[in-house]
Amino acid sequence: MLIRTFKKGFHWLAFLLVPLGILMWVDRFFAYQSLTIGRESDAPLYLLLVNGLDTIPILQVIFGFGMVFLQALLVNGICQTNNLTGKQTWLPGFFYLVLMSSDPALLSFHPVIPANLFLILALSRLMVILDQKEHVIDLFNLGALVSIAGLFYYPALLFLAWLLIVVGQYLLASFRSVVASVMGFLAPIFFLGTFWFLTDRLAYEVGTIFGHFDLFLIFEGPLFPYTRMFIILLGLLTILSIIRLRVVYLSDKPVRIRKRFGILLYFFIFSLLSFLLSRDYFDVHHAFLMIPLSVILSVFFLEMKKKWLAELLFYALLASIILGKFGLTGI
Repeated sequence: MLIRTFKKGFHWLAFLLVPLGILMWVDRFFAYQSLTIGRESDAPLYLLLVNGLDTIPILQVIFGFGMVFLQALLVNGICQTNNLTGKQTWLPGFFYLVLMSSDPALLSFHPVIPANLFLILALSRLMVILDQKEHVIDLFNLGALVSIAGLFYYPALLFLAWLLIVVGQYLLASFRSVVASVMGFLAPIFFLGTFWFLTDRLAYEVGTIFGHFDLFLIFEGPLFPYTRMFIILLGLLTILSIIRLRVVYLSDKPVRIRKRFGILLYFFIFSLLSFLLSRDYFDVHHAFLMIPLSVILSVFFLEMKKKWLAELLFYALLASIILGKFGLTGI
């Protein structure tokens, strides 16, 4: 029923996402007093935001939900503008909202949420400039967007490598293009570094940044049993979706569509690689993955011939989310 409904492209479906999202977050709205956000070692822009929300815990939940909902609209807009799904549909936005509400740990204002906002904006602009000849200024802006995302959540800084690889493969890469991307990336860091220098905090903050990463934490697996179970289920769906995307869906699509999905797949790969840089927010770090997965899963469910099977698979995913909310998967 839900898949069949959001397959359509009616504008009024955006309003249906609101009560659906609130329903997914309802347990957090009642348990907001147990939230603790913000650590001394957090990225500066995130600390700047949470300092204003720390005194009123319910605002943390409202602000977090509002940003996730906005991102769902942006992700859906990317798909419609670039014709990624082949038809007008609200499935990408719907899946983003569901996936970003899938884990109890995600239901708060954590730093991946604002980082995702700037990465989505970068992704949107990058897909637009694929059809342009002059894009040096755009690449400067894209580098700045990735940098700002990293100043909300340090592991997002890795996406500079994603940007440079995509520029090298899908744009007419030149020395100017690379320099523009790197200069845009360095600009926000330079201004922030200058502020730290003038306030005698530069050495401390740089040490905090490099001390923030733990390359071996991923092997320790500090995840709840529910999170591990959900990741396994989502991982199986993802493998099936990517195989079908590459083998079936993209086989007869024009080059511009294949390029855009190539950008998404690189984003997915760097989202996985960024786990190596995660430490304090390992339990919510997989929110990076929800950006490409919302589009990839949408194509998978849209192209599925057996409608009943699409609904069955989605409700199995939804059931695992509900089990996690009630703690029935804990062992």
